[in-house]
Amino acid sequence: MDATLRSFAQTPAGPWLLVAVAIGLILFGVFSFASARWRRL
Repeated sequence: MDATLRSFAQTPAGPWLLVAVAIGLILFGVFSFASARWRRL
């Protein structure tokens, strides 16, 4: 995974790709937390 992210950083749109990946991971974390929270009720 590290090598993939580093290769993204070397492309012209690298920083934007890294931001998109980070946002995706954050949204997945929020979704997982919400799913676990409301599944118990």
